[in-house]
Amino acid sequence: MKKIFTFLLAALCAASLAYGQVPPAWTQDAARNRNYPADEWYTGFVRDKLKAGANVGTALKTLEREAQNQLAESIIVKIEGGTEVSTTSTRAQAGTQSAERIDREYKQAVKTATSATTVKSEVQSWHDPATGYLYAFAATKRADLAAYYGKQVNLDLGAVEKFIKTAADLADIGKKANARKELDKATAKLDNVAYMQNLLTAVDGNVAEETLQQERSTDLYREVTKTRADMEETAVIYWQLRGEYADELSKKLENPLRKEGCIFIDDKAQADFVIGVSTTVRLRAKDANFEYYYLDADVTVTNTHDRKKRYDSITLSEYDGGVGSDARDKTVRKVIPVLAPKVIAELLPILKPAE
Repeated sequence: MKKIFTFLLAALCAASLAYGQVPPAWTQDAARNRNYPADEWYTGFVRDKLKAGANVGTALKTLEREAQNQLAESIIVKIEGGTEVSTTSTRAQAGTQSAERIDREYKQAVKTATSATTVKSEVQSWHDPATGYLYAFAATKRADLAAYYGKQVNLDLGAVEKFIKTAADLADIGKKANARKELDKATAKLDNVAYMQNLLTAVDGNVAEETLQQERSTDLYREVTKTRADMEETAVIYWQLRGEYADELSKKLENPLRKEGCIFIDDKAQADFVIGVSTTVRLRAKDANFEYYYLDADVTVTNTHDRKKRYDSITLSEYDGGVGSDARDKTVRKVIPVLAPKVIAELLPILKPAE
């Protein structure tokens, strides 16, 4: 069989020479193996017959892509076979997600790796007019791939550090929604780093830790987790106030709540909780000298991240009395400092639940 194939190949070459075309060396197995040894190169080679009426240029471009896909698959097979387990283990130890989800995400990433794995690849194609056959060849040096992936790992880890810092800065001023987005970016980038590290390991089995930076990436996974946990220790609150004395009551609530780690903002979209405070003043009794007034406070809490968490309205009242034309105002202002601690006592279990 081998002799027959060799004879046919020689016949094809002879026919090509008759047309004045010299087949490139890479169209032959022996030349490819000699010039692109497997321990230094990844390669992809495709041969196909030109279809009747097809444009040669378009057909060659299609075949080049197939050769690049074959090149990518040769790396993917190595990754799936040799490094997936260690990736899952490292990610699970970092505590960011479940091993099952990591495994699923990683396999998905591997299957879409073609564009990344063909970086710095040589791509060649040739049409043999004598036989109508098309040839395409793609090759990438292992050393070039290793250098690219090592550089990409370093760049991505630098980006992760910036995302974490930005998230922490945003969390400090109460912009937790934006901070979460930065941490999501960091996590996505770390996922890409893990993928690149596995490509790097597949390309260079002896890659140094200073290039792979596995320890640095694991530390950053932990830092993302810690930053997210620290951020969730703080409750970001947006007030919705209604009623004559609602603003004054909310101000009395703020300082004690700040001591419990709460932050108050004017941007509802950034809030963890929207707290509605509605106040009304009622005349309780009146005699010749004194007027007695109730201050009623109706407080509602909405968890902006989990709409399924519903809290009962908090309704509290306090009353006192005063004299003079401004008895109503004086009385309410005396009542607010008495009412505020009662409201706080109701709010804290919601805002800062016991662990």
